Amino acid sequence: MDFSAVARLAGGFAEARAIQAALELGVFEVLRTASTAAQLAGSLACDPRAMELLLNALVSTGLLNKTGSVYSLSEASSTYLVKNSPKYLGGMIAFDASLWDAWGRLAESVRTGKPARAPELLICTRTSPRKRSVSSARWTRSSAHAATPRYCFNISI
Repeated sequence: MDFSAVARLAGGFAEARAIQAALELGVFEVLRTASTAAQLAGSLACDPRAMELLLNALVSTGLLNKTGSVYSLSEASSTYLVKNSPKYLGGMIAFDASLWDAWGRLAESVRTGKPARAPELLICTRTSPRKRSVSSARWTRSSAHAATPRYCFNISI
């Protein structure tokens, strides 16, 4: 592993937070129609300069395209980050965002042996695969899928 690979691993939080913030703000939904940063900021009641910085970060990840000053969805964001897509991953990404503060206390947890957050687990059964929970995930084993993790979460934003 070289320096750039280690740097990517160590700084991966920035990309994650940019995606999480864009989902929370509704960027991908509004960008189903290509827009400038100023137009998008106006639609979402955000600061235009800060919006442009976020959009440029998303361009650098490949999740948005930019032609001149106009931003549009990439194939990946259209497939995985727009709510009406059958392959939408926004619920999973929002779930990950809900764990952000707990991961920020990882060193403290390792020092003390205490969990970063109280467990809030939801057991999913074969009969309730779409059960919803705001910040809970757990896997159980069913006879049909003995070793298959079954995560239950779909965050409403």
